[in-house]
Amino acid sequence: MKDYVLIHDPCVPFDSVVENEVFLLGTAWHLHGKPVAEAMRFAYETSEAALLDELDFVAGRYVLFYRSRSNGSLQITQDALGLKSVFYSASSRCLSSHYSLLREITGRKEPFEEVLSLLKRRVTNNMIPGHFTPDRNIHMLTPNQAMDLTTFAWQRIFPREAYEPISVNEAVEAIDGAVNGLLRQVDQRLLVPITAGMDSRSTLALLRCEPHHQYFTYGKDAVKSLDNDMRTAREIARTFRLPHVTLLMRGEFGKMNDEKAFISSLRKVTIRRHSFEIAWHYYNHFDDDYLHIRSNGYEVARRYYRQAFSLPENWSVEGIARTFSRSAQADKDVLALSAQFIEQSRLADYHNYDPYDLYYWEHRMGTWHASLLLESDLAHDSFILINARHILKQLLHVPLEAQEQGLVQKRLIERYAPGLLEFGIN
Repeated sequence: MKDYVLIHDPCVPFDSVVENEVFLLGTAWHLHGKPVAEAMRFAYETSEAALLDELDFVAGRYVLFYRSRSNGSLQITQDALGLKSVFYSASSRCLSSHYSLLREITGRKEPFEEVLSLLKRRVTNNMIPGHFTPDRNIHMLTPNQAMDLTTFAWQRIFPREAYEPISVNEAVEAIDGAVNGLLRQVDQRLLVPITAGMDSRSTLALLRCEPHHQYFTYGKDAVKSLDNDMRTAREIARTFRLPHVTLLMRGEFGKMNDEKAFISSLRKVTIRRHSFEIAWHYYNHFDDDYLHIRSNGYEVARRYYRQAFSLPENWSVEGIARTFSRSAQADKDVLALSAQFIEQSRLADYHNYDPYDLYYWEHRMGTWHASLLLESDLAHDSFILINARHILKQLLHVPLEAQEQGLVQKRLIERYAPGLLEFGIN
């Protein structure tokens, strides 16, 4: 890569799209079935703006490097929801897919006391505000940004313009057409979770409840929500004749030597522990050639934060802090870190999108969810069917009332798998 050295897992695809100019690391598909490299090459040769427009139609889990036409510096950006995590240290001029790997490579460790204090005090429900990490010199790149690898400055690449509202039916047809075009190109076996939630049901509808995929549900004794998931999932699997397995967590994980070794490995790959026991089940129960289809991301377009926390119409740093907890909105460290992230990410450049929706997309999905995926990477790769900006735009462009009611998802289910509505939604 000319002035840079890239070291990557040989199992992760790498493509030099335009020699010394554009590079793709990871798995990607074009929603229109075009060869991704060819489409991006043509767009880049037209203009940098054309490349970003084309990128809206690229789904997958990847990072893209491209050389800026204006200053010649190499830029890095991620897939739409930031499923491929990027940690970086501007002071060490280095970036990595993993936090601990970056600390190991740079040999520098500087604890970020304010962040560590927040986690210890549990003010933010184990979340870290903004793009920060427990190390003062390490940050996370978040979705909808391109970072200059010379200055490490961010540039917001979405939204690039205000949108025109569309109807629910228009969104449903566009999303289904895009996902169908995507699925025709995926040649891996799919591993699909079933829960009692609407997001899981939406994924099943987009997949048409096809029985040639492998389905599963995980549960744990005495956890009511998971018990409901298991009961509903079994009923759905039986009704649609889907191959389905249940993964039971026993609550005593980590006592056996092989489990301890697995936990030791996972502690090196993530800074936000989700469930090492679930990752263990993935690793031991399923082959590594599966592509795990997750159903996160729909809440980006359901006005989640506004409805969950009754936030006022005008957005503010206090409103951002409130999404962590009630006490967080008055915590000086949460407010300071959140304000820095708002400035760094240029969240104020939201056009007519709702900044709280963009914040959910870029912070919750781009930091918490991206870190969660690192746990299951030891077992298999993960993907989200709606992980392309073109699809996410369809969800966000319907009327606000339709977003609040989840009408696009409900209509998808009604149209393509109406039998799923016979089961209660959690």
